[in-house]
Amino acid sequence: MDVSLAEARTLLARARRQVERREPPSNADVEKRTASAEAFTFGGWAEAEFKHKADPKSGAERLTDSTLAMRRSVYDRAIAGELSKLKLGEVTPQRFKRLCDEVKEKRGPAVAVHVREVVLLVFRHAQGNGLDVSNPAESIRTRTIATFEPRERAVSPSEVRAVLTALDHVAAAATLRSAVKFVLLTGVRKSEFIDATWKEIDFAAARWTIPAERMKAGKPHVVPTRHSNGARHGRAHAPTAVYRPCPLRR
Repeated sequence: MDVSLAEARTLLARARRQVERREPPSNADVEKRTASAEAFTFGGWAEAEFKHKADPKSGAERLTDSTLAMRRSVYDRAIAGELSKLKLGEVTPQRFKRLCDEVKEKRGPAVAVHVREVVLLVFRHAQGNGLDVSNPAESIRTRTIATFEPRERAVSPSEVRAVLTALDHVAAAATLRSAVKFVLLTGVRKSEFIDATWKEIDFAAARWTIPAERMKAGKPHVVPTRHSNGARHGRAHAPTAVYRPCPLRR
């Protein structure tokens, strides 16, 4: 529920009059006051940010389901317990830095960096909606929480060959083995693969185009493919990717 500051003040004044008259507040009034209070807490703004990033009308700001689920998980596990009931002005840089340090110690540096990103975006959402408040996450650089080496690891041809050979001897369904081979050869993320549709496959051009709305970077991604024998004969088999070593993507 969105409540303006003026509306919140009106509700407060009405509640005070009811108390003075010893009138019990109605359930509707209680719900409105609760919603009004939550609307100005970090938790309220976090929910508004998640809702905005899930809305198809948000355009380029909309997040993929997997990214949104990851951020929601980080919020629920590492942030909500400490910040959800605080007013935005109460989330100071010092308090936030302590939270990041605690998360880093308990859950690891990667989660702590995600915590910073979620808090940063929640405050930016509030600022974008006209709230005059400083963003504590902007005072804390990512490198003060953790530093990471660039991902330069690539799967070598011999490693790919070893995995493909081993898969033929794994006690698993043939469809599962095929899925693992496909992900290995294309380097796509799991969600990009399992959410694929046939309309994304161009058999004539031998390519699979993942649309921007399903890509983490927000840009279309083209995966070269070749026809499988089954696809050529009209059977419902997924296209097999052209082999090429690719960087590991998590």
